[in-house]
This record gives sequence, C-alpha cells and structure tokens, in this order.
Amino acid sequence: MSTVTHRCFALVGALCLGGTPCAVAASHVVQGLTATSHAPGARGRASLVLPTAATGRLHVSARGLAPDASFDVVIGGIKVATLTTTPLGTGKVKLSTRPHGATGLLGVDPRGKAIEVRDDNGDDDLEGDMPGDDGSASGVFACCASDDDGTECEVETADECTGNGGTSQTGVTSCIPNPCGVTPPSEVVCCLPASGDNQEAECDEVSMQECATAGGTVVAGTSCDPNPCAPVPSPQVVACCVPDGDELDCEEATPDDCTAAGGSASGATSCDPDPCMTSTTTTTESATTSTTESVTTTTELSEDIQCCKPDDGLTVCDEESPAECTADQGVNMGVGTCDPNPCIP
Repeated sequence: MSTVTHRCFALVGALCLGGTPCAVAASHVVQGLTATSHAPGARGRASLVLPTAATGRLHVSARGLAPDASFDVVIGGIKVATLTTTPLGTGKVKLSTRPHGATGLLGVDPRGKAIEVRDDNGDDDLEGDMPGDDGSASGVFACCASDDDGTECEVETADECTGNGGTSQTGVTSCIPNPCGVTPPSEVVCCLPASGDNQEAECDEVSMQECATAGGTVVAGTSCDPNPCAPVPSPQVVACCVPDGDELDCEEATPDDCTAAGGSASGATSCDPDPCMTSTTTTTESATTSTTESVTTTTELSEDIQCCKPDDGLTVCDEESPAECTADQGVNMGVGTCDPNPCIP
C-alpha cells in the first residue's frame, strides 16, 4: 500500500514584493511507490521538497529490484533520470532545480503526475501517483514579478499577481520549469509526453519560458539527437482471450501476462471489437394445439477463428472456436479461415 505524507513549513521573515514581511509555504510530500507483478518484492519511495514555488528537490529510492541493473525513472511519461541498483538491488536518484555533482536536474513539478521505475524490458517495476498541489485554489497561475534579485516566480491569482506588479502566465500552473525565463534567454532541451498518434515523447530545443508554457519537462542534455525524452517503451499489448466459466473475456495485456492468466493471445491489439466474443441466438416456436405452449431453444454459436497451434514441432492453422484454441495452447488470430495460412511467418 502506498503512503503519502504532507508537511508544510512557514518560512517567516521573507519579504514580499514591496518590502512587506510575509510567510512563504514550503511543501514536503512523501509518496510510496507500489510494486507491480514484475517485481513483487520491490519497495520504493518518492520524496519531494519545495522550499519555494520555483525551487525544489526530488529523491526516488528503491529496494528489492534486480541487482546491478539500470532503470528509467519516468515522470508523466518522460524519462527524467536513470536509477542504477547495487548488488543488493537498492538504488537512489537525486534531482534538484539546482543540480550539482551527482544530483541531476529536476525540470518538472512532479505533483499530480505518475512516477514509474521502469526496467530495460519496458515493464514498470514500481509505480505511484504524486498528489497534487494540496488542493490549491483554481484560477492560480505562475506569476512573474521583478524584485531586487531579478524576476521571481510565484503561483497566485491574476489579481494578486497584478497587485504585486507582476505578469500572470495564464495556463501555466507551476513555476517548475520556471516560465519567467532568464536574461539573456537560452535554449533548453524540452520534452513533451506522447499524445494522439505520437507514440514517443517529443523533444524540442526551445527557451525555458516556451517549454513551461507548453507544459513540458526540461531535461539535462544539449540536444534532441538522440531523443533523451523517451523511456524504454512498454511491451506490446495484445487482445487476450481469458476463460471465464463458459465464456471468454477479452483483456488487453502483454503476451507474458496473457499466458500467466491462462489466456490466449489473439491476433488483435485491442478488445474493440472483441475478438473473443461468441454469439448467442435464440429461436422461439409456438405450438398450434388447443393448449398453446411456448418452446424456447437457445443455440450457442461459437464462430470459428484462425488458431495457430503447435503440432509435432510445427505451427499449424486450424479453424476452431476460441475456447478450443485456448485448450490447444494456440494463438487466436481472429475470425477467418486458414486459406491463406496466417500462421506462416
């Protein structure tokens, strides 16, 4: 079970814009990372500390992982670091908005995003969701305002921002990455999560302000070639026909998970339309005798599918029901015939 700890600290004595004393809230969130079926003995934790709206540090620690191995640390679909385990299967990653030494760059606000520790097969061994901004009021955005130290970023309403002489960055809800930019502006490596038809995280070399406005993540690097944003891709997902009593349920799963569930991988990659579905027809006949009776006959029709199954060291095609294919330890290639043979590579 994952655990979440929230702590808030008041930093008394700070100066607000205009020189008046104010209190700045610092946030500390600890989120447990839950083991998946790929590493059931693993345990992990993500600890986030935000002293100010624009500065912070994140520690991700893990134990019970494969020893002497490398794992991608993924936040919101973007690879942000590599976690390397010891011979005992433990590892830790440290990130900061002010990277130094072995501490890498924290270029995204993790709050409200998923965190995964992913192995080199593309399987998530640990996962968790970082809580959001503790219920911050809607309508608050990043605000860029000048003070004696330059341009600072705070998160506040548009009216508060204007009252403090700042410029509200509408649509930008965090100061990490900092949308207030630097002078002179310089380009950063900005990552945007996969969306739509794009199956891979996108990379662009833009200014910090442009990256923040686009909802991107700034990562350490000097170029988008090769793409530093994309984590190890997840394994291919197939439509898996899993026996459930007299029926077959369709579940989208990896081939390994499908086999572990006692299912049969179909030739489809989606359960819509359902490649495992069997059809049921009902016919009703009425008697014409003086005593009228109703006779209902239910016929289960299991439409034959193309089943690729082992036979004396070969893979042969047979037209049979999904249930028969599963019993024969075959692979469901969907509805159709064996001519042409779909089992020939």
